[in-house]
Amino acid sequence: MPELVRHCDVVVGNEEDAEKVFGIKAPETDVTSGKVDAAKYRCVCEELVRQFPSLKMVAITLRGSLSASHNTWSAVLWENGQVYTGPTFDITDIVDRVGGGDAFVGGLIYGLRTYGADHQKALSFAVAASCLKHTVFGEL
Repeated sequence: MPELVRHCDVVVGNEEDAEKVFGIKAPETDVTSGKVDAAKYRCVCEELVRQFPSLKMVAITLRGSLSASHNTWSAVLWENGQVYTGPTFDITDIVDRVGGGDAFVGGLIYGLRTYGADHQKALSFAVAASCLKHTVFGEL
């Protein structure tokens, strides 16, 4: 994976990917509490960019797992030292998690192309699109 990321300018992952793949862990995190502190992921983004200087943008989805059917959902987006934090949704009746990450990436691409430099709005759209996907069965 590091060899692939060396050639990327944008990476998207979840709160576990950086730790499991690159050994980069956010400080003092507990996703099982349902409260994922987005501010703690700035250092994860910055360390990814330090290791992979070609990166221009890093997005990390943040899932707090209260149970299989009840999660919190948000994300952070890093670009040029600026960190944007998405809204946090409380998803109480998850129908299907499959495709949630894909919906986030699709929403982020759409948001960045539609809202241009308004990265906060783009991230908020991506988080909402992904949250909505949790209420739909199957991949879209």
